Amino acid sequence: MQHDLEEIREVSTQLSQIKKKHDDTKRVCVNKQAELDAIRQEIKNLGVQETQAEGPVFQIASRLDELNEKYTQTTMKIEEEQLTQATYRYMLERLEKDMIATKIKSTEFEMSINSKKQILELES
Repeated sequence: MQHDLEEIREVSTQLSQIKKKHDDTKRVCVNKQAELDAIRQEIKNLGVQETQAEGPVFQIASRLDELNEKYTQTTMKIEEEQLTQATYRYMLERLEKDMIATKIKSTEFEMSINSKKQILELES
């Protein structure tokens, strides 16, 4: 009987140790599960943040593309206007030169007419 009691105590002790190990293991498992749940929640939150950040990034990229296109068009228009302006300047300079030449000719003709008038007056 003594032997049976010792075996019962030994089995009881081992059972207590097993229960304790089980409880410790279960506690670690619960803690790990909580950590895992927290990590999953963080991943979910990061996914939401990423989605929220992609919207403005896409809008900014679209706006940048639009502005680059407008810049290109504006640059082309400026170059075209500069060519037109150069053409008008050349035409204006040419007209000014023609006007000066015409004034010179006009003055020469007036002098010639005046000279011929004087000759006519003298002859008459």
